[in-house]
Amino acid sequence: MSQSYVIEIDEESVGLVVRKDGDRSFVFHAASSRFGVLDGQAFASVRAAERAAANLHRRPAVAASQRPAGLRQAAVGGR
Repeated sequence: MSQSYVIEIDEESVGLVVRKDGDRSFVFHAASSRFGVLDGQAFASVRAAERAAANLHRRPAVAASQRPAGLRQAAVGGR
């Protein structure tokens, strides 16, 4: 059976993490484009994913055209 947890910041759902049977890590799935840079990233724990989302939330939003090339691709769903 898989495990999943909703990640919320300031009562807003920003994503969820899922750990499938046999996996050791939780994979983040972004609920909004603001957190797209975390989409698909693996975390050792739910708390680690929450910290990453909280750190991203504290940073000012940056337009996609101003992000480094690797982050631009990740923000639009590329891996």
